[in-house]
Amino acid sequence: MSELTVQEANAGAHDRTGPAASREPGILAGIAAVRGVIERIGDLMNDAAGYIYYAIAALVTFDVFARKYLGFSSQGTTELSGYMLAVGITWGLAHTLTAKGHIRVDVFVMKLPLKIRAYLHFISLALLTFMGVFFAWRSWDLVAESMLFNAKDVSILSIPLIYPQSIWAVGITAFAVMTVILCIQVVVLLALGRRAEVDRMLGPRSVEEETREALEAAGLSEEEQRRAEAVLAQR
Repeated sequence: MSELTVQEANAGAHDRTGPAASREPGILAGIAAVRGVIERIGDLMNDAAGYIYYAIAALVTFDVFARKYLGFSSQGTTELSGYMLAVGITWGLAHTLTAKGHIRVDVFVMKLPLKIRAYLHFISLALLTFMGVFFAWRSWDLVAESMLFNAKDVSILSIPLIYPQSIWAVGITAFAVMTVILCIQVVVLLALGRRAEVDRMLGPRSVEEETREALEAAGLSEEEQRRAEAVLAQR
């Protein structure tokens, strides 16, 4: 039996017999419910970010053809695409976090014992939470400043900065809220001694998860994905 399996078994035994067992369902169920809502919102925001990138491509393409064949330019493509790119990036942050899509270097960490690994995951998440909350606070501070001075972009469109900045700040705020929820969930799991769950939640994606994502990206049907996964499992 591997170290992870032994640790999971011990963690499960601790959860069933520990003093926090009676409080566990309510605490974790409540956190999971809130996390599920935030994840759903993050997924919708990520979908919106994808459509925003399509819109950017359409704007740039139209401007190129208009300059080449129609003899005019929209004059606002650069400004609008800049705002849309900023919004698209921040609106995809929460989903990227829950999908474990951020770039990470954890070759050394994954070789450490589970007990140490779980707490290192927590430390990294705590630092990320601090950064997320700080950036969310500063983004809304920037929005308030733009509102106070009625700041506008120095361009032909002269758009009041409060509008694109507010939409941009919403994405950072969703990311910050997601990090806080995850941090609370991890604290509870560590208090219950369930380090294996923390490792699964915050550790890198498994080979199965990576394979499933690649098959979905390839556009295979569910039946084709199951057959492909079965073939890969036999190798």
